Amino acid sequence: MRHLPAEVSGAFLYPPTELLRKRGYYSWPGAGFDAEGRQKEYAEVIGSISRRLGMKISLRREPVYGPEGVGRFVGEVKEKGPDGLLLVLLQKGEWGSVVRIVDEVGVPTVVFVPVGVLLNPQINQLHRRKGVYVVSSLDIEGLEYGMRMIGTAKWMGESRIVNVAGDEELVLDGVEDVCEVKGMHQTIIYGDHAKKLRSFCQLYGIDVID
Repeated sequence: MRHLPAEVSGAFLYPPTELLRKRGYYSWPGAGFDAEGRQKEYAEVIGSISRRLGMKISLRREPVYGPEGVGRFVGEVKEKGPDGLLLVLLQKGEWGSVVRIVDEVGVPTVVFVPVGVLLNPQINQLHRRKGVYVVSSLDIEGLEYGMRMIGTAKWMGESRIVNVAGDEELVLDGVEDVCEVKGMHQTIIYGDHAKKLRSFCQLYGIDVID
């Protein structure tokens, strides 16, 4: 079975530097932070991740900021219906926009925040929230794991459950809830991957029972 590539819509959130210069107020992380330069740098890395993972990560060229801009972006994403969302925050003042997008779009979302842009209380607001995977790091490559999770979920959603017994083969396709399939369902993971499994479950709203 040939799998279709996972599609992710992405955006950088920050007001243009020229606009901030006119306002005379830059907010965190300050006037020395080159948001446009970071966007260009990060976009190249994200493009490499997209090709490496065989995914389609579509990044919006213009930054998203302010209520109107966020509203337009939310509308675009809902119309497109991607498998996941990637939000890169480059200014503290747009954190509320990130939360709004997460609330209104309702798809698995990876949020990347460079260290120094946000304070811990804000990061913790979404850190444990179902449907969200937050990466706060100096290394943009750190978001690759989040993209891998979205790609894996896409692959799993297109997979089939095959039960072979003797000369008979049973193929279960399009099952909405695996609990509807009679029998025992177990996932056995070899190695110390508990943290990664918990992150995957959080991103897809799966309760983990210890």
